[in-house]
Amino acid sequence: MAAGTRSIDVMTPKRRLMTLAIGAAYLLVTGAALEAVGLFVANPMTSVFIGALLVGFISSRAGLASEELTAAARKRALYPAAATLGLVVLVVAVAIAWGSNLVRVGPSATALFGAAEGFALGYVGEVWLHGMPLLFADRAQVSLRYAYPYAVVAGMTPYLLDGGFDSTTLVLSAASGAFFTALWVRGGDGWGPIAAHFVWAWCADSLLAGDLFDLGTTAGRLMHGPGSEGLIAWLAAAGFALLTLLVLLRKLPVGPTMRREPGNS
Repeated sequence: MAAGTRSIDVMTPKRRLMTLAIGAAYLLVTGAALEAVGLFVANPMTSVFIGALLVGFISSRAGLASEELTAAARKRALYPAAATLGLVVLVVAVAIAWGSNLVRVGPSATALFGAAEGFALGYVGEVWLHGMPLLFADRAQVSLRYAYPYAVVAGMTPYLLDGGFDSTTLVLSAASGAFFTALWVRGGDGWGPIAAHFVWAWCADSLLAGDLFDLGTTAGRLMHGPGSEGLIAWLAAAGFALLTLLVLLRKLPVGPTMRREPGNS
C-alpha cells in the first residue's frame, strides 16, 4: 500500500521512537540529496527531474508504494485533480472580476515542459514531504490525530527553513498541504495527492505565468512556492481548506480509507 501497512505488533516506546528516527533520517537524507542536486546541476528543470528520480529511488527503498494504475487508482487521481483545477478556475475568475487581466499568450512548447516540471514538483513534494512521514508514522503506530498534522508540518519545512518566507506563503502552504495530506489518508496512496499537487504546480508556475496565459497582479499573485500574495492567494488557501474538509468528511470520491482512523496509538 502507499502509506504503509500498519504492523500488528505492539509497539514499545523504544521501538516507536526508533521507527520515527529512521523515518526522520530518510527525510533528512532525501533533503540533503535534493540540495546536492541543486548545487551541482545549474539548470533548474534538470535539477527538478533528477530530484524526482532520487526521491523515487529513496522512497522505494523505504517501502513507499502505490497501487497499479487500475480504474480505482485513476479515479483517485481524477477527482482530486479536477477539484484542484476547479479551485484554480474559481480563483482566476475572482482575479478577473477584481480587475486583473488574463492575457492569452498562446500555446507553446514551454507549456509542455512546464507540465513535466509541474509533475516532478508534485511528485517530489508529495512523496518526500507527505507520503514518507505518513509511512513511518503508520509503522510506528502513531494515531492519525498526530500523524496528520505531523505530515502537514513536514510539507511546510522547506518554507520554515527559508528565512525569506512570509505569512501568505505559510498559510497557503499549510492549506494546500492539508488537502494533499488528506488525500493520502483517505485514498491510501499517492495517486490523488500527486495528481492534485501536479495541477496546482502546473497552473501556478506555468499555465498562468506566461506559458499559456498571463494573469495580471491586480488581485494578487499565485505561486507554487514562495511569492503568492494578495486576495487570490488567500482565496486559494480558503479553497484548499474547504477541499480538505470535503475529503476528510468523505464528500469527495478519492477512494477507500486504507489507514486506520484516529484512535489508540
